[in-house]
Amino acid sequence: MSVLGTNADFSQRDPRWSGNLLGFATWQTMGGYGCLVTAMANVAQANGKDVDPGQLNELFKQHNLFSVDSVGEKSDVSRSDALSVVYPDIKFVERKDWGTQLADIAYFDVRSTTKTEVIVKIDYHPEKSGIQEHWCRVIGINAAKNDVEVVDSYTGKRVWLSSLGAAANKLIYSAIKYTGPGSGGKAVTVAPTPAPAGLPTSYVGKHLFMDTSNDNIPVYRPGTNVIVGHLDAKNQVSARSYVVHGIDKLPSRVLIHSGLFGDVAANVDAKNVVR
Repeated sequence: MSVLGTNADFSQRDPRWSGNLLGFATWQTMGGYGCLVTAMANVAQANGKDVDPGQLNELFKQHNLFSVDSVGEKSDVSRSDALSVVYPDIKFVERKDWGTQLADIAYFDVRSTTKTEVIVKIDYHPEKSGIQEHWCRVIGINAAKNDVEVVDSYTGKRVWLSSLGAAANKLIYSAIKYTGPGSGGKAVTVAPTPAPAGLPTSYVGKHLFMDTSNDNIPVYRPGTNVIVGHLDAKNQVSARSYVVHGIDKLPSRVLIHSGLFGDVAANVDAKNVVR
């Protein structure tokens, strides 16, 4: 896999499919209600399937994998193993429900594996009454084992659950676990890849612009882990792991500390960070 892992982190609001009706609904759209289908598409994509949320919605319809929801619309994914029905090599393991109990954060420690995938149901707006149900693909947990990083199906961005305004274990209600032929976008490769063309030799040893999508600076909180692209003396790009120590006075810069290569701190452009 590449430094970034998957081909895409999908958003249910992508205009290519956001206006499509979810399942057999008459008014509910992918953009408004398609978080679970989008999370499953992110898992499928990570396991090498050439499918996006709009296409997966159609595949689920072909396999009659939607049931009637609480308002009479046939738009609920009817089975936790729905992804296995469409892709048998992505095998359903279990569904786990915590209900009102605090979730076990260790259950989501899947960053280091390339085969285990978890989709989590959370309360997306804990400040509101009731549960604002939302499904996301899990990336992994933090070093302190008290937070979970997910691909937010609504925005397509990677966020820590605590950024939603409550402790992660209080936001989690359910999880669906799969094993697959091999996933991407969680564990980071250290194998070098060719450097982007046209870089001057003065960039040797500097941190490189790797991802134009990282515009959500507040996710780089002290103590979180980040990955930065690095150009070595042989003009090769590799990934290095760092720990965030803080945000510079300029909100576009992140103070990092090397987690692999000695006691070295640097202040880098936040857009150089590969989450």
